[in-house]
Amino acid sequence: MRFAYRVWIGSSVGGFSLAEIARHGEELREAPDSADALSALFEGKIQVIDARMAELAALRADLETRVGTGCPLRAAAQAG
Repeated sequence: MRFAYRVWIGSSVGGFSLAEIARHGEELREAPDSADALSALFEGKIQVIDARMAELAALRADLETRVGTGCPLRAAAQAG
């Protein structure tokens, strides 16, 4: 358990904020099975990342329709 906790805390690549680490750190230390607890935490983070990626894809698509319109409030279809 200690090893898994240190790996998770030491990994800034994981995309966890300091607040998330503080919030989940004690849960992980007290978890009966740290591997399962980490897996569940990572699965939750993946869902958050996937949702954010979908939001960004929608934003990108919307911005693409506005390129060349001369007005950021007018979509390309209205640009005539």
